Amino acid sequence: MNLLKELDSSIAAFQQQAISYADYRYDHGQDLNLVSEAFESIKGNVIRVNIDTDCIDIAVTGDLGVLSAAFKALRTHGFEPDDRPGIELFTSFSTYFKHPQKKLKFWLSFSSSKCTRVKVGTKTEEVNVYEITCE
Repeated sequence: MNLLKELDSSIAAFQQQAISYADYRYDHGQDLNLVSEAFESIKGNVIRVNIDTDCIDIAVTGDLGVLSAAFKALRTHGFEPDDRPGIELFTSFSTYFKHPQKKLKFWLSFSSSKCTRVKVGTKTEEVNVYEITCE
């Protein structure tokens, strides 16, 4: 009997999630479709998509071209980033994209898959040297 209650509870939770998703699709369906089409060119680089109430978390990996394509995909539809990557080398970058007239926002997380170790110079450090002496 206890197992049936747990099953009923799980089914009720699943039904609530389905209703929430349907409501979400109704509220943001057009934006989801536009952005989904825009990300089509880099879909192989999208490693994770999480949907929260008013934010969609998109994680992508690749080179600078992939990051540029992700920016273009969101900016084409009126979403502007809170931050932009600097000119310095980086291995990861994240920012929110917000639309001035919409509640929905995107969190874009980028991690580079094209990192290489590059020698940029040499330096000399002073290090203490110790010896063991016995009396």
